[in-house]
Amino acid sequence: MRPGGLQVVAELVRRLERRLLGLSGHGSRGSARACAVVTVEQGGPPRDEVLEPFEPWLLEELEALSLIEPALYPSPEFRKRYLAWKGRVLDDQVAPGRLYASLFPAFVASLPQIALVGEGADIDRPDSALSFHLRMCGEAGSRASVIATTEQTWFCFAGSPLQQPAAQPVPVPREISREDRILVLVRLLLQTPAEHIHVVGSPLGLEVIAKYGRPLRTVGKRIYAGLYGAWAAGCDAGYSARALRNAAPFLERVTIDCDRTRSELLACGVPAERISAAIPPITP
Repeated sequence: MRPGGLQVVAELVRRLERRLLGLSGHGSRGSARACAVVTVEQGGPPRDEVLEPFEPWLLEELEALSLIEPALYPSPEFRKRYLAWKGRVLDDQVAPGRLYASLFPAFVASLPQIALVGEGADIDRPDSALSFHLRMCGEAGSRASVIATTEQTWFCFAGSPLQQPAAQPVPVPREISREDRILVLVRLLLQTPAEHIHVVGSPLGLEVIAKYGRPLRTVGKRIYAGLYGAWAAGCDAGYSARALRNAAPFLERVTIDCDRTRSELLACGVPAERISAAIPPITP
């Protein structure tokens, strides 16, 4: 064997053992705490599910390495020494993925041209700002998909805005944090084929744009916001001035319905030319 060959072989064996045994690089080969795959003699941690650790590719690797190190030949005796252990998956780890999977068909797979993010309380109100935006999409002949959020339930539907289908309610488990909700929503917005995104009176949607407006713009999304009645009663109705400031550079245009909102937007750095007025038929 040429000089340095033993070191190369030793490193290959170590890498294979890490992949097989789940070693992090710390601890000894026999350490039960360092192993995700443990020997039968050691017993190992409590197992929820026993798996076969030797997949075909791994057997091939071991057979090849056994030409150099015979002790690695995957004989039945060798294979009996190992068990794979699969840990319990907690609900709070899979809940965001389930929420995403529930929303994907209507919001992404329906191939919309415009994606709208609004408030759940407006989903069934014909006089709401969200309905106003939907009618405008329909008049323009555009297919739209909608996510409307509340604390406990998200609503989603897709189709012709002029023939609004029934919104599908998707329960949101309590264990899903606000940050996870933001990540679910931004993933859907990144994956939707819709080039135009409209945030209609949604504090959560505005926060998504504030944090992830740059990657959304990078993949070609054009982002608009409709802020209606936000300060009509002398309060901000849930909009975060910080989120508005951070979202401002990524907004193509902001549509408003009162002078107070215009003043707040200008103070947050939104250029006047990006602000337009519209008076949707909203009932206070």
